[in-house]
Amino acid sequence: MTKDPSRTVKGQSLTELILEVFPLHGDILTAGDEIGAEFGLTSALWQVLGALEDAPHTVPQIGRAMGLTRQSVQRSINIMEHDGLVELIPNPDHKTSPLVQMSTKGRTAFQKVMRIQVLWSNKLAEGMKADELKTAIRVLHSLRESLNNEE
Repeated sequence: MTKDPSRTVKGQSLTELILEVFPLHGDILTAGDEIGAEFGLTSALWQVLGALEDAPHTVPQIGRAMGLTRQSVQRSINIMEHDGLVELIPNPDHKTSPLVQMSTKGRTAFQKVMRIQVLWSNKLAEGMKADELKTAIRVLHSLRESLNNEE
């Protein structure tokens, strides 16, 4: 019978970081749901809508950019199309994969929710140090890259 290897100091710190990220993710989704509720946006819908801010994209492109499955993006798009927040337009590069773009209603809702998010994030960040936030961003980005390179 083999003994489980012991974690290194860095391995233990990474495990603690991951265990902190799990509930944080839930808290962020809850806050996003509360911020977006007035505009009919859950965190999931808001996230997908944000991927369309600069240009139309296909469902698979949105999924890749946001780290979401194609199926979950498609569910969000179906809801938002029904609610008039997005429109499907022909894709000249792929006849069976239309482009998704924000409708006027969707862009208005997105802009309004983003104004509230700016105030929320500014207030939340008041007690934090800018250099520590930048370090956290670098660490999380590096972790995500390491995970993506494993695949």
